Amino acid sequence: MTAARCHLRPSALLALSAGVALAPAVATAQLARTWANVTGVWSSAANWSPSDVPNSPPEQAVLAGAGAYTAALDIPAQLVGVDITNPNATLAMSSGAVLAIGTANTNTGLNNSGLLVINASAAAGLAQLRFPVSTTISGPGVIRLNANGAALDSAFISPDFGASWTHAAGHTVAGTGRLSGPFTNAGTITADAPGRVLQIAGDVANTGSLAATTGILELAQGARLAGGAIAASPGTFVRVADCAGLASMQVGGQVDLSPGSVLELGGSITGSHTFRINPAATATNTQLIAATPLSLDGSGAIVLSANAADLESAALLSNAGPITTSLAMTIRG
Repeated sequence: MTAARCHLRPSALLALSAGVALAPAVATAQLARTWANVTGVWSSAANWSPSDVPNSPPEQAVLAGAGAYTAALDIPAQLVGVDITNPNATLAMSSGAVLAIGTANTNTGLNNSGLLVINASAAAGLAQLRFPVSTTISGPGVIRLNANGAALDSAFISPDFGASWTHAAGHTVAGTGRLSGPFTNAGTITADAPGRVLQIAGDVANTGSLAATTGILELAQGARLAGGAIAASPGTFVRVADCAGLASMQVGGQVDLSPGSVLELGGSITGSHTFRINPAATATNTQLIAATPLSLDGSGAIVLSANAADLESAALLSNAGPITTSLAMTIRG
């Protein structure tokens, strides 16, 4: 049996734990457009001061004031920055809306003290927060992804090719949808939509918290995570959908390897956790692999659930020599 289907490049898996530099805020001339503190649609010039709809560089949107209101983004917009300074303000992106932040010349990032909802109606159309250049999300606010149940791309955050994004400490991303990398996480990312999936796809250098509370946190499309903590609350789980890697992390709760998936581990894995390899016991090769020297320093179990007709349907393998386990870890099944 071979263990080369994942192709996550072990050296790169561990290198992620060194972190990624914060995306710089490139600030040159920008034209601020300030919301008029009313509930209404973005595309109405009457809702902005001065009376001009911000939808292209060098415009910057500012949602300020103190009262509660909702600004509904009903058109595509590319801006040099968005500032939501009002903690009671909601920026609600409609289905089909794309909000692009930053240009090569001017990029003040997304500073969020309120609530930004991606796909407020949960319709099936694409709704995207897009970063054409490397950009930082900061502030004490929340971004809530609200994807349609049939399409994770109906609410997603992604950088353009060659760019990345940084999720700063103190900020929260939650809900259901897709987060595409590469990105750096120093904040809180939570799958909290009951029974729904929040998917991470791509590289994540993590010093913050990744959690499944009432939803499912899914690792897919070659996601490689390093550093910080990832955890699932009782009654939910982290799921490896196809191919993923974890390096030098604290892992808590249940991690399920879906049939046919591969999870590569490296470095020191701490915390109290259970890795379940092919819990459905289907006749499909499912592998947990030590891609680099691996030390399982926490407590818990690795549970193999092979199909009765195919022992290779649940495999614990090493491409990097012996696997070291603590006395509090068991391997069974």
